Amino acid sequence: CNVGRKNYYDRLKIPVLGDGYLGLGHLSARRRLGDSYILNVLAGQQLIYPNHRNDFEPDAQVVFGSHHRIYPEDFHMVTADVSHGGWKIEVLGLSTHTGRISSIRFTATLDSTTWLNKAIVGCANQINAALGATLSGNVYVVDCNRIPRLPTLVISLPGTDLNLLPEQYVQKDTTQGRTQCFSSIVSDPAIRNEDMILGMSFMEHFLSMFDQEVKKVGFN
Repeated sequence: CNVGRKNYYDRLKIPVLGDGYLGLGHLSARRRLGDSYILNVLAGQQLIYPNHRNDFEPDAQVVFGSHHRIYPEDFHMVTADVSHGGWKIEVLGLSTHTGRISSIRFTATLDSTTWLNKAIVGCANQINAALGATLSGNVYVVDCNRIPRLPTLVISLPGTDLNLLPEQYVQKDTTQGRTQCFSSIVSDPAIRNEDMILGMSFMEHFLSMFDQEVKKVGFN
């Protein structure tokens, strides 16, 4: 499901809003281009068929990450800011099981058009230092043999914590028989505040429910 704007265009021959997750920007968002929301496009092309449950429940929930039966009550729902065509959630802080990394509240944008997780340079340094990663060039590297002993990264959201094991936040790249292990959290000079971008290296580890009706995102 996580297909970029170019693939949408090639398949359907029409422009689609690339807001980071299947064009699921809220319908009230201000538009700059004459494009279309991907779910409306798919329905219009009869590639998907809406199935209304009844007249009393919202029918705007979309779940990514599973083909099995979904139980909405199993999801931890958090309020999302969808006023600018994307999905943004509040993060209360970051920590490991041995201590707090940061207690500063910030906004995290869910963006499936990028793979790595991005933060301002100072925050990326702070987070990776707590995780045991060392800056080398443009990435923060770790000893591949030490991955099982690295700490769990805890992302605190209103009402719930999301845990990323070291095997989940460490990426591996093998070139010419040599494997390098590095953190999925990198610095981005374009970010000017405490906010972060959470890419697919974060989202791939959770089932994600996007509920346009109540403007919330759920994780399971």
